[in-house]
Amino acid sequence: MADQPHQSPNQWTESEVSDWLRSIGVKEPYIEKLYDEEVDGQCLLALDEDFLVTKVSMKLGPANLIIKKRDELINFHSKPKENKTSSSGNNTESDQKKQTSGRKKGLAKQKAKREENVLQEKQSVVQQCEVTREDCKARPFDKDPDFIYVKHKVLQPESGAFNLINPCREFKSLVNASQLDDTRLRVKFAREVLKFATGCMNVRTNGTIFTSA
Repeated sequence: MADQPHQSPNQWTESEVSDWLRSIGVKEPYIEKLYDEEVDGQCLLALDEDFLVTKVSMKLGPANLIIKKRDELINFHSKPKENKTSSSGNNTESDQKKQTSGRKKGLAKQKAKREENVLQEKQSVVQQCEVTREDCKARPFDKDPDFIYVKHKVLQPESGAFNLINPCREFKSLVNASQLDDTRLRVKFAREVLKFATGCMNVRTNGTIFTSA
């Protein structure tokens, strides 16, 4: 059983780990979560506070308790017993090396997994940026009648004046403004149109403003 001091925690099963957690006062929901995650003796030795808080959604109090009691358990089993023979002493040293090795391997796996997740998130963000970063010019009025807009390309919010035929263009989204009452929506729309018209007059060109809600 898990409460026998002569048995190394490295050899505990998931059930024995659960018994030990109950003996130190950990709440049953956390015990069930760790059992579902198949935390046996080797995993227990490799646990850290970050794993308990982020993966098991454990509060800092019980997480700190588990780590503290686990370290005390390791220290207890690593101390040589006066009544053991030299053979028993060799076994204790061997168990200690296994525990240390298992703990290092567990920490290395957790670190590698976290780095892999961060790398995947960065790659996902980069791919999304690559999809949405490419700009698309507005359709010209004086040439290229077969011009079409391509999916995932982004129209520039303001085109500026290309020549005396193509008007300046501005694209406005009124998604948020559409939630306003009728009077405030009219004021918002009139303000945007006035600002755009003033800009067109400054550069002495025609202009078209596109709105969507």
